[in-house]
Amino acid sequence: MLTKKQAADKLGVSTRTIERYEANGIIRPVKLLLRSNGNYTKRYKEKELLKILEGN
Repeated sequence: MLTKKQAADKLGVSTRTIERYEANGIIRPVKLLLRSNGNYTKRYKEKELLKILEGN
């Protein structure tokens, strides 16, 4: 599971591009409950990122 920054580095794009991919439905983030205060954070699966790399 990668953070947005890690996913961007892996694909060689900016975090803004990751946001754009997400808005266009190319990447679907996985939400994980991280803290006891109930905050969620987005994580991305490496397998989904590999599909994008193969598609480019």
